[in-house]
Amino acid sequence: MSRAGKCHCGQVQWTVELPDESVSMMLCHCGACKAMSSSGYSQNQMVPKSAFRYTKGEELISSYTYTSDNGGLPVHCYFCSICSCHPYHQLEVLGPDTIVVKTVHVDGGLAFVPAVEIFGVCRQPWQKEIGLTFDNMPPA
Repeated sequence: MSRAGKCHCGQVQWTVELPDESVSMMLCHCGACKAMSSSGYSQNQMVPKSAFRYTKGEELISSYTYTSDNGGLPVHCYFCSICSCHPYHQLEVLGPDTIVVKTVHVDGGLAFVPAVEIFGVCRQPWQKEIGLTFDNMPPA
């Protein structure tokens, strides 16, 4: 199913193909996701990179890379240079053909039901477990 997405300011827009069974998401409780989302977790969906396409404002995308706490591999973060919204990240641990789309920015994304939680060991103590939880990344 094709879903449209946009950043907070609307200057960057995209579409992403999500298979019907992917109308669920994973919550990430890692420190980086909490810092970037200013929340207790981020809402994500892993998709093939080929499933994502910018439809407006790709030239406004900037990026930076940090080293993950999980294995020390790079994480490439792509964001709107105007409003700082992150459409997706690319984790080298997942390989070059998989990206992690931030589903909160996808039409209807707030209604996606969490199926999995990752970095559950970092979940805030007041947050209840709501999906299959892995202490770190799920096994390959």
